[in-house]
Amino acid sequence: MKATESVYLLIRSLSQSEKRFFKLFSSLEGRDKNYIRLFDAIDKQKNYDEEKIKQRFSKEKFIRHLASEKNYLQKQILRSLRVYHSEATEEMHVRALNADAEILYNKWLLPMAEKAARKALAAAEATTRLAQASIALRCLDNVYTYKNVSDPNYKEWKNLLQRQRIIHQSILNVTDIRLMSTELVYLSKRYGNHFPLPVLQRIADMLEHPLITGRSVLSSRHEIIEQLHLRAYILYCLNRREEQAEVHLEALNYYESLLRKGRQVNMKNVISALSNFIKCRIETGHTAGLEKYFTKYDELRKDTPEDTRQLLSGIALRDRMKFLVAGSHVAKALELLESLPKDTLKKIRTEHLLHIRYYEAQARFDRGDFKASARILKELLESSRNISIDYYFNASRILLLMNYYEMCEYDLLHYTSLSVKRHIESKQPLSPAEKLLLNFFVKAGNNKDRKRMRALQISMEKLAGGRPLIQELDVQAWLNKRS
Repeated sequence: MKATESVYLLIRSLSQSEKRFFKLFSSLEGRDKNYIRLFDAIDKQKNYDEEKIKQRFSKEKFIRHLASEKNYLQKQILRSLRVYHSEATEEMHVRALNADAEILYNKWLLPMAEKAARKALAAAEATTRLAQASIALRCLDNVYTYKNVSDPNYKEWKNLLQRQRIIHQSILNVTDIRLMSTELVYLSKRYGNHFPLPVLQRIADMLEHPLITGRSVLSSRHEIIEQLHLRAYILYCLNRREEQAEVHLEALNYYESLLRKGRQVNMKNVISALSNFIKCRIETGHTAGLEKYFTKYDELRKDTPEDTRQLLSGIALRDRMKFLVAGSHVAKALELLESLPKDTLKKIRTEHLLHIRYYEAQARFDRGDFKASARILKELLESSRNISIDYYFNASRILLLMNYYEMCEYDLLHYTSLSVKRHIESKQPLSPAEKLLLNFFVKAGNNKDRKRMRALQISMEKLAGGRPLIQELDVQAWLNKRS
């Protein structure tokens, strides 16, 4: 993104109510409102065109300093957004309380500063905002420096500093966990699902870290949640799906225990734990008893804030489609989609809609409706320009090639295979399975196909080692059926 476009993109991201508030907010300022005129001009553009802006204001003095005017405009928009969203989330609410405490302290209104800092500390600890809790404690530490000398005051001051030390240790623990998580993200993006042996050993060694084994004490909910996420991620990378499922279930049970106690919980984390548990059970073939977990999606709705219900609906439908397709209940999967009210899919996030369409394509492929499956996949792949979910799109590309093979569209298969190969290689090296499959499809259509497919099947079985070679697509089952 060019620096010149940043203010345009910011304006385009504003809702109508945010724009109205910005105008109101700016009306309180006494200086010339050239930046408001600039705001209106940029807001009317469908695509940013700086030359048209210069032409429009060519007779105005401020246009000579357009860069600084845009900078000021951006700062004013962000200032207004900070005020507008000051109570929008728990994090912003606590930050606002800490800002109040700092302002009151700097004005030497120490009793008022102490009261604001204690409110900030209580809110931060209730929602495990460790950094904000630390800021509140630092303000209280400063306030107590100027309090009268007394045993109760000293005892309370000491207690505050001990709490600060515990929070600092928690922050260090979370940082160490995040460092390991970041390393896993990097390794996953670099190697995909096929880690070299030294990398696999490095990942396995993470399970022996004191923060993972329990040798180090985790004193906050934030640490426990981050540790659960990391354990599940490590087991995912090691292809230990059954153990991974147990960790997701442990996380789900932990969140539910917090909800029963009336504690505040990020519902996105609860939904994620439930979804990941269901997906692991499906992928390991342990689908018995999963129905009761699908009902939990409905139970969660009452505790889920309005802005998260769209996420909940999309994930619930996606997981149901995955469950039905994986269990070869193709007719039920398609019936489910056809039975939905017309506007249901429009309310689902783009990301989850793409997943659902992919499972629909899988269902139609399994039913032998190859043209319909290919049409859905081509539409889905067009969407990759707007949103990137690599493993779904890679699976979609391979499934599209399988459709072309079934339709005996060998010329189209040849050229599409070469295109898919180039696309995947542009992002990361091809996995051994991807190389075998793509080379097979490139050369498909001659009288040696049956023999080559049998050789491909044997090679893929050797590579698999009990793990899916193409994530979200059971290529081995197709090869077994075709052979």
